[in-house]
Amino acid sequence: MPFVAPLLVGTAATTGGAAATAGLIGTAGSVTVSGVLATAAAGAAIAGGISGAQSARQQGLTSQAIAEFNAQRAEQEATERERAGAVAASELRKRNRRLLSSQRAAFGKAGVRAAGSPLLVQLETAELGGADVATLQRNIRVGAGRFRSQAELLRVRGTSARRAGRLRAGQALFRGGAQGAGILANRLI
Repeated sequence: MPFVAPLLVGTAATTGGAAATAGLIGTAGSVTVSGVLATAAAGAAIAGGISGAQSARQQGLTSQAIAEFNAQRAEQEATERERAGAVAASELRKRNRRLLSSQRAAFGKAGVRAAGSPLLVQLETAELGGADVATLQRNIRVGAGRFRSQAELLRVRGTSARRAGRLRAGQALFRGGAQGAGILANRLI
């Protein structure tokens, strides 16, 4: 630490009888006001850098926590949609079975045999009902998948925010240290 000794001890130069000193302590061993002020300013710059680093780090962690909370909500929404969709698919199957039953009863009441056109009508009704259930299930999977994708994206953004907070913290520390060193270096010039 070759620059600490001149900083603390200082140097003196006289011009026309007036003494000018650099450093905290003048050559006569007395503490100079300008040296104290420069040291205080350097300390304040370094403390500001530390404070900024803590703030940046905390901001990154908070952003990540918010993103994780939102991701969990998206996961819950996906699960809820799947549950509600399973109930809806079950209800649709029941409705299709009731429709087929009522068709059979109507054909039976009319004395129509379950062959030929009446059988084709029932087969088509069953096929359409099955297609409706399959479409409903697909739509449920797609909707839930969107929410799960959103959750994953939110988690990635949260991780990125945390990393960005670390980078900003490092920048703040470096900036505060550089400002403090610059103030002290200017004092020596």
